[in-house]
Amino acid sequence: MNRLGNLPFSLPVLKSAKQELNARVYSVVKSALLQFLTSSDLVDGIIPKEKTL
Repeated sequence: MNRLGNLPFSLPVLKSAKQELNARVYSVVKSALLQFLTSSDLVDGIIPKEKTL
């Protein structure tokens, strides 16, 4: 996820994956969006996206 607008739309999918499939969920996000997922229990890990050339 690389935009704030994408994040809210993906939250129900993350929640369902965790609850219904007992999945481990990792998310790749821009550093500006890290705070939105770090306080959430919807992901098992967060991978900060580095800037590309």
